[in-house]
Amino acid sequence: WTRQELRVNNLTLAEAAVLLGKQFNVKIEVSDSLIASRRFTATFPESETLDQALKIICEFNGASYRYNDDESVVIGNKPNKK
Repeated sequence: WTRQELRVNNLTLAEAAVLLGKQFNVKIEVSDSLIASRRFTATFPESETLDQALKIICEFNGASYRYNDDESVVIGNKPNKK
């Protein structure tokens, strides 16, 4: 986070998860190695909540996220819709 925003430039989703985890003091795990290795570039304002950032990252990378009972986050494949 610099100058009131987080810029990620060509980071993997796994690397971005580490940065977001540090910023929001939460453990974020990426459960799928293919998704973890996807690279992207984005800018997040400092005012962005964890949920907002996760929604953007997951939408961009074709993933989904969920909270565990211990409030950690797991990012993985989008569930198949029937």
